[in-house]
Amino acid sequence: MFNLKSVLSFIKQQKVPIKVVSSSYIALPVNILVAFFSFRIIDPYYMGIWSAVTIFESYAQILRFGIVNGMNRELPFAIGSGDNDKAISFAQTTLAYNLFCAIIPLLIFPILITSYAFNKIYIICILIVVIRVSLEFYSSYVIGTYRTTENFNKLSNIQFFISGVNLIFAPILIYYLNFLGYLFYQLIQVILNTVLFHFARPFRIKPHIDFKILTLLFKTGFPIFVSSYLIQFVNTIPKILILKTGNETLLGIFTPVLVMLNAFSLLPNSLATYFYPKFSYSFGKTGSAKLIFKQLLKIYIIIIAIFIPIIIFCIFLLDYVILFFPKYTASLPYLKIALCAVPFLLAKLGNLINVVLKNVSFIGIYVSLYAFFQITILIILKFFLKDILMVAILSIIFTDVALFFSSLFINKLAVDKYSKKSSLYKCRNKDFHE
Repeated sequence: MFNLKSVLSFIKQQKVPIKVVSSSYIALPVNILVAFFSFRIIDPYYMGIWSAVTIFESYAQILRFGIVNGMNRELPFAIGSGDNDKAISFAQTTLAYNLFCAIIPLLIFPILITSYAFNKIYIICILIVVIRVSLEFYSSYVIGTYRTTENFNKLSNIQFFISGVNLIFAPILIYYLNFLGYLFYQLIQVILNTVLFHFARPFRIKPHIDFKILTLLFKTGFPIFVSSYLIQFVNTIPKILILKTGNETLLGIFTPVLVMLNAFSLLPNSLATYFYPKFSYSFGKTGSAKLIFKQLLKIYIIIIAIFIPIIIFCIFLLDYVILFFPKYTASLPYLKIALCAVPFLLAKLGNLINVVLKNVSFIGIYVSLYAFFQITILIILKFFLKDILMVAILSIIFTDVALFFSSLFINKLAVDKYSKKSSLYKCRNKDFHE
């Protein structure tokens, strides 16, 4: 029987998680609107250039070497275990390392543009990507220190504010400055994000490297980093294939598909940001792997139930929306097909449990499967289909579907393995004391 009091009580208890999800959902239509407005104004050739240059943004992440990944796991775990001094050391060391990394792209930029004959548009795009990479080293550290309900409440407020700024200023800049306005918007967005994250940072500390802590963070984070880096690398393969087979204009036509999928990915990415420290804290406090697996299953069920009606609505809406973007009418069939991948974007959460449990072997299996699915499916589809854009989108869909179900199976194996090992240890410990 429906109980309004119970529903209101649940909403009150889960106010911040609901707020985090809501801020992501507000960001979703805003990003889509900004993207579609951009597509109405900007020629596919220029969007193709931007999409091509951002490939290097993924590769630049190699400088991280897993230090932030290690902190993301160890800091909330240390707090959950009651070791606050060690948690501070994790934060100080990571901050120092990330500030050092932020300088490197800025030093590389002059060397890069003098070594290759880039035109002016490419140079401007590369400069903005370099600034984005440098600033994101710091903002990724700050986000990694968020762990409490109050912290995530601030994060939600920032996301709401950024969405409002994007909605108001992005169309103005793009309308009056065209592609340069779009680039300026990208720059403003990352600067504003960094400034707001800085003022909302949980730890007001100075950078200080403790090499023992740095080594520990590397040992913990490097396997996690390798997995995420390889995933980013694999994600660039469809774009590289389109560039190699076609040109910037063809990649530009495909860009609305990538933008749409990235917009829908905001939700699982936000959920990962919220639940990663929560899972690590819970695991550090209770030692229960099964508990976090049950929580992950609940997240899957709720989000898929939300996504399905949105997808159906979007399929019918796209026929009318595309009329406002005559330069990108060729993107319509690929946009509709791409919507099939949306529920399975939750596969991005599939490595959370492996990371929390620090199960390197299962992290490796997850990444290997992702690379195997993407590359194998691309090769097979390219053999049967001549339309390279169709090859790219179908490979993304089939990869996400395969990875979604594979990751569930892997998560279950990881949890069962840890629970069995934990039970065996408790039994031996009990026998020893007896």
